[in-house]
Amino acid sequence: MLQTRIRNTGYATSMDTVVAVFGGSAPFIATAMIAATENSLAPGFLLIGAALISSLVMVETAKQPLHDV
Repeated sequence: MLQTRIRNTGYATSMDTVVAVFGGSAPFIATAMIAATENSLAPGFLLIGAALISSLVMVETAKQPLHDV
């Protein structure tokens, strides 16, 4: 855990980095998927996959105390 006086800065920096990397590359990846598969629904499959992975992680960690996660 970050110290209280720098917690917001640490959170904001990490959040902004993740948004820049994944949010910035999402349109490129979506366009490449559509071009490769010739299916306009291909980006939706990427979202479905991400949702499934997130759901599996939630199920696995649901009963663990927060200090163990």
